[in-house]
Amino acid sequence: MLRITEGIDVIGSLQYENSSDPHAWMSAANGLIYIENIKNALIELRPSSKEAIEANYETYKAKLVKLDQDIEAEIKKIPVDQRVLITSHDAFQYFGDRYNVRLEAIMGISTEAQAQTSDIIRVTKVIQENKVPAVFIESTINPKMLQQIAKDNKVKIGGELYADSLGDEESSGSTYIDMLWHNTSNNSGCSFTKITPSREFRK
Repeated sequence: MLRITEGIDVIGSLQYENSSDPHAWMSAANGLIYIENIKNALIELRPSSKEAIEANYETYKAKLVKLDQDIEAEIKKIPVDQRVLITSHDAFQYFGDRYNVRLEAIMGISTEAQAQTSDIIRVTKVIQENKVPAVFIESTINPKMLQQIAKDNKVKIGGELYADSLGDEESSGSTYIDMLWHNTSNNSGCSFTKITPSREFRK
């Protein structure tokens, strides 16, 4: 049995022993590790199809390498001290770690988590201290709390991000590549801050 996460530099929990952030796919660099592991697993399963599997792998690998470079270039257009990304739940730490973005979320990594008053105060402080112009809702999470925070701080909703699922076929996030690029380009016109250690996770 092969694990497709083999080789991923995991972000571990500071609160819970032997726990880790599962959102490793949010970095295209990690996507490259996933697809290599998938390629190796498929070859082991279907050795007779090795040539075709490797050809498909190389084609997709080239697309992910370019995506990784394009995301990095897009983020670099934003001044370092403006790279702050405010979201509903803590699903973008791998993205932030790879592309030098500070992440702040109302909730932890689980969409089932409940936001605390202290979380709202923390996020509000980050918005005010860094003059963050926009916050971002997520496609699978009720946006009401983040909308209220935006209203209270007189900032806009910058757009909708994909974190725990792709968009439908008609959306701009219907594939893995489209999803990562949507999240990047949707944010690049708004504010970000140099990445700092997450409140919950560490490398």
